[in-house]
Amino acid sequence: MSLNHYSPKFCHNSCLFCHPGTTRTMAVLLQHFWWPSIRKDVRDFVAACPVCSQKKSPKTPPVGLLHPLPIPKRLWSHISMDFVTGLPLSSGYTTILMTNSQTECLDQELKRGLRVLCIEDQSAWSSTLVWV
Repeated sequence: MSLNHYSPKFCHNSCLFCHPGTTRTMAVLLQHFWWPSIRKDVRDFVAACPVCSQKKSPKTPPVGLLHPLPIPKRLWSHISMDFVTGLPLSSGYTTILMTNSQTECLDQELKRGLRVLCIEDQSAWSSTLVWV
């Protein structure tokens, strides 16, 4: 291996320099070394560094603070549900459905209504389901 291979590695990965990025690695190298493709070699080396890619700060602005939902003006105007994903495996599942209490109330009312419809008239499903 040539000096061109080891120099960027030493100046970038060494505990003396601690992954300083392209500009600082280039500055340290240029104090002692030079070869025709030094800028490209350093740029490619730093771009391929796994430590730098993990520690790199994001280029997008922060999303800001969470804001609470506004208080609804009337009953049943807001019903929400959400999926929580990426959880550890439990009973064969990694996702759960989160709902607010109004979603639960609506679900219970629909179940009660369907039970009543099933008991009263079991033959007219096509006309009954339009109202549900």
